[in-house]
Amino acid sequence: MSIDSKSEQIIDLMHQPWALIKESGNMGIKGVKRFFLIVFLFAISNFILDIYAMVSFISADYTNTKLINLFLILLTGIVITTFAGYKAYQYLLINAANAIYINSQASIKNLCTQMVLKADHFFRSESFKNKTSKLGLESTKSFIDGFFVKQPSLLKKGFQRILNRAPIAQLLLDARKDILNGNHQDSSDKIFGLIDNFLTQNVFETNNTRWVGWLLPTNILMFYLWIDLLIS
Repeated sequence: MSIDSKSEQIIDLMHQPWALIKESGNMGIKGVKRFFLIVFLFAISNFILDIYAMVSFISADYTNTKLINLFLILLTGIVITTFAGYKAYQYLLINAANAIYINSQASIKNLCTQMVLKADHFFRSESFKNKTSKLGLESTKSFIDGFFVKQPSLLKKGFQRILNRAPIAQLLLDARKDILNGNHQDSSDKIFGLIDNFLTQNVFETNNTRWVGWLLPTNILMFYLWIDLLIS
């Protein structure tokens, strides 16, 4: 199965965080400017608050409690800024996955066809026929994991990370009757369509940075009150 050369490069970058951040613009991955803006906003806000905390501490009467609170504020600022950077990177990572998905739809359709053909043999096996609904779902999940293990390394690194976000095992089970009736291409097209709808609606379209709108003001207000009440 061939993979779009641009997708190959993005797949490699997804396993190299700094390289992904650096090359996102060149690869047409959206969000790198937003990533830097988010990190900057949290870093500069917490830096200013840390300065304010130190000035307040120096200006106030010394107590051990105030010193402890000062160190806690400095540490918490680093933790929150790191967390914001991590969340912003996840946003960028999903945008990278979206770019791979868009560039490689033909390959993913081919992958779905292969999966359906393999599933036909799997559903006919005696070990599967006697499974209850719950055990059948778990067995199908194991089948899918095994299916990906046998794929080329590049597919495992890229497509599996994307497709694991969709309930492929349940989709295969829902299409079992058609698969066993030999409607392989129809089943493959249907499964791809369901995967496409699920990923688009539940992963790619929900990937946003709205959390900044409440976390940044909360961060600033919490630190200001903390400094004002326990250090000043």
